[in-house]
Amino acid sequence: MNTEEEEERRQAVAWNLSSALVSEIQSLLLEATRNYNAGRIKQAYWYMKSVKLRFVQSLTDDERKDLKKKEIFFQKVSNGIIKPNTPNLKWDLCAIYENYNIAVMDLLNSYGYLIPTKKEATGL
Repeated sequence: MNTEEEEERRQAVAWNLSSALVSEIQSLLLEATRNYNAGRIKQAYWYMKSVKLRFVQSLTDDERKDLKKKEIFFQKVSNGIIKPNTPNLKWDLCAIYENYNIAVMDLLNSYGYLIPTKKEATGL
């Protein structure tokens, strides 16, 4: 096998691995959304954490630490170690989860794991 064929093979393998990773992230995001919409905030959180674990190698140390702080806070509130701000635990967990979700989605976007939105084709 010559060098050009080897490079093409490496690129094909890299493409297949990238495609599989994006598909897995998509599936996990879908499950997180389904659970969140059904009011199962703790399950939605674990799916979002699984999303993070699929691309954690791309993150800087500061990004990892920031997400870890959010995760610890969610877990402490959900386990009753930290008392919620309101009498309704579910509302507090929703707010914490949404903050975590936004952070993960922003990182997915910044690292190119999300498909960019299409620009308006009409030019209006």
